[in-house]
Amino acid sequence: MFELFRRLNRTIFKKSYYLCTMKTRKVFKGTSLAGFNKSFQTDEDCYSYLAGIKWKGDSFVCKRCGNTHYCKGQLPFARRCTRCKYDESPTAGTIFDRIRIPLLTAFRIVFDMCISPKSMSSSKLAEEYGVRQKTVWEFKRKMLLALDSQEINVLNGTVLVSDLCAMEQDNGKSGIVLIAMEVLDNGEIGKAYGMMSDCLSSEHIQRFFEQHISTNAKVYVSKERDYEHLVSNYHMEKNEDASLVRQNFTHISNLRSWLFGVHRHILPKHIQGYLNEYYFRFNRRDNKALLFDEFIGLMMRNQPNRT
Repeated sequence: MFELFRRLNRTIFKKSYYLCTMKTRKVFKGTSLAGFNKSFQTDEDCYSYLAGIKWKGDSFVCKRCGNTHYCKGQLPFARRCTRCKYDESPTAGTIFDRIRIPLLTAFRIVFDMCISPKSMSSSKLAEEYGVRQKTVWEFKRKMLLALDSQEINVLNGTVLVSDLCAMEQDNGKSGIVLIAMEVLDNGEIGKAYGMMSDCLSSEHIQRFFEQHISTNAKVYVSKERDYEHLVSNYHMEKNEDASLVRQNFTHISNLRSWLFGVHRHILPKHIQGYLNEYYFRFNRRDNKALLFDEFIGLMMRNQPNRT
């Protein structure tokens, strides 16, 4: 009987310990600057947030030896492996690792990018936060690289396909931005995606279609383009519907104004990153409250680029 009680007490203790250590991750929701400033006042607040994303559910696994037990590390919210004594920071192995600006400033730049309808140039951000323009540009470039891993929902139903010319001002080299837009039942544009291409070759257009458009979709293209001769396995028609032509024109005009208005002198090699930023916000325009948390999560899942 004594042994039975001893085992029962041990089981209860283990379950109680698990429930105590299993913390619910804090998720920032909102688009107000006041709410953001209340949640993130110091670098430690930011480290705590990153730790919650990195080790959600208390799931620590040492990168060096695979041990799952840890104690408090030396750095803020770091975890030290109890076996090999390796200290791991919340920022280790992420885009936030070894950045040249305070973590709180980095969070504010991410938040600005999420809530600003027209984004902000690196020069304006540098002036706003009192850091060098090159430093901000390098951090923003890392942010845009993280968006390469965002989830892509293949477009179905009615899809508009269009393009716009992207011109490099220094030497005249040009590229083409391919755009696919989902048309909802109410006639409005749903999700959309853009891809930078060197030319309108069959290979590039086919890859764009396969990445972003379902083969079951009904695709409408501009009367000036002969995509049906360049792409296989898709049903395509010329766009002669006045409402669809208007939706196409409005979307392309807004994209062109944002792309070449806010980000002047942009080089074609950087355009894809800015397209990812534009459509990251555009496709989540009805759920802006979670933009910041999702963006931070993408940055936590990407390895830093040391080049």
